[in-house]
Amino acid sequence: MPALMPALALSGCLSAGALENVTQPPKDTPLVTGSVRVIENGSELKWPAGYLAGSQFWLLIMAKDASAAVSYRLGPEAEFYWSLAPGEYHVLGFVKRELAKETSGRLWAAFTVPAGTGAVYIGDLRIRLSSSSVDAEVGDNMDSSSTALTEKYPGMGTPKWSLMKMIADQGSYSDIVEGCGGWGIDCNQNFRGVTPLSPIDDGAPSAQVASLSPTLQWAPSKGDGAIRYDVVVFQEIAFTYALGAFSSKLPGPAVAYLQNLWAAQYTVPGPLKPGARYNWGVRLRRGNIVTAWSRYKKTGFLSAGPSGPWFQFQAPDAE
Repeated sequence: MPALMPALALSGCLSAGALENVTQPPKDTPLVTGSVRVIENGSELKWPAGYLAGSQFWLLIMAKDASAAVSYRLGPEAEFYWSLAPGEYHVLGFVKRELAKETSGRLWAAFTVPAGTGAVYIGDLRIRLSSSSVDAEVGDNMDSSSTALTEKYPGMGTPKWSLMKMIADQGSYSDIVEGCGGWGIDCNQNFRGVTPLSPIDDGAPSAQVASLSPTLQWAPSKGDGAIRYDVVVFQEIAFTYALGAFSSKLPGPAVAYLQNLWAAQYTVPGPLKPGARYNWGVRLRRGNIVTAWSRYKKTGFLSAGPSGPWFQFQAPDAE
């Protein structure tokens, strides 16, 4: 995949889809500050200053309504200092790379950069990794961040407060449980959750569809009559990282969601964007209890549920 540039101009310090810390406070755009820390097995991970040493970690940022994300590489210092135009942004996810091994995950947080100039504090993001899941939370440590900002840029002044917020999963529920026991579905070596039936290509849930309003189908549960289905569809977002050396993709904004379905199929409201790729998933529901979203079993993707990518399809160029 060729290197992608962001669809919206985020700042003057972007190159090859990369977001970098500024060396001097910007004159015409806000200076967005906060911190990012990654915790694994109870210990905070540290990141090198250069590309040639140790493992690397990129945060993926997307402007609202953009078609591509930009990457920010974590360095030795947890604090970040970004020049961003006023507007709404999403923290889409992350990529962790150790030599040839890539691990990615969806975070989905949002923040707003207010109009004007000067500093804007958006919070301290903590990402906790385990062998099969990722969890994130946003802390408010504006006093310490303001002190660090003043030390780095004397005379900058107290930042505006615009705290980042984690975006909750779609729908309503009281608890999320494992979906492979007691739900009347057969988890196997390929699928963790329901088995997709259409669209599918050579057994893999990744195929071209013929319609901009396609019908998604999956094998129904053999469980009790109280079981229903929730379905979600995301537009897939592409990004590059490591100065454009690598490209990847993650689920972006949800374009459709419906819960409490009786039938094991769902027609996506159209029209979808011609030629775009989409991710979709199904979970089972019994009242206010839901399973984790069904996934295609593949290592290298972390989520709050079974590991593996979402089901996928590509919209036609035209109908």
